[in-house]
Amino acid sequence: MTYAALATVSETLVELLRDRIDERGGVVSIDRSEIALVSPDDVGADSDVRLSVFLYDVRENSVMKNQSAPAVDHDRTRDTPLALDLRYLVTAFPSQSGSDDTANTLDQQRVLGLAMQVLHDNAVLGADELPPSLAADTVEVSLEEESMGAFTDIWSTFGDAPLQPSVVYQVSPVLVESTNEEAVSRGGRRPLSVRESRRSHRGGCHSPPLFVKPSWASSSDWMATSPEPSPSRSGPSHWTG
Repeated sequence: MTYAALATVSETLVELLRDRIDERGGVVSIDRSEIALVSPDDVGADSDVRLSVFLYDVRENSVMKNQSAPAVDHDRTRDTPLALDLRYLVTAFPSQSGSDDTANTLDQQRVLGLAMQVLHDNAVLGADELPPSLAADTVEVSLEEESMGAFTDIWSTFGDAPLQPSVVYQVSPVLVESTNEEAVSRGGRRPLSVRESRRSHRGGCHSPPLFVKPSWASSSDWMATSPEPSPSRSGPSHWTG
């Protein structure tokens, strides 16, 4: 996955919600165009948006940060991908078409409940849900628990936007592959022994012994007439005169 991974995942979530809600055959009064990737702060009183999906937090996945570098081919490896956890705020907004405020608020809650049902039923996104650029990956969509204090802190960043019923979902892991590649080291081979080294230089033949006793010589004759070892050879001498 490239640097576009965050945008691709965000688009996938919005399209998933649009498609699955469409398939429900109008159980709630919401159109595809009313589901948008937008901050709650940008949804005004005259906006048509009924359900917003907003990426508000990105952090590194601590479990996957130390994984081994993947192989590109037998000669190269690529640096470990950047594994991310993405947090989205999913917010429902009241309808403007109801008979009164209560009807509009109930419709708002139905929209949020339907969105949560869709994400619950699609908690694991694989090749069938992800675009080709993400087809090799699998990401999980999980409902996160936020304290009221943390939720209030999030919403306070939206200025004067009135508080609306919202939930937080985490999508993980989202992998951003590295562009750094390096050649595979071929080190680590077992060094050749002296005998193996000799064989490699002699075409695989065994090195001959330094002295060979002729078949006609007795042990005493051979020991008496054998030449002295060369001074250049190391090691103790066992010759007798």
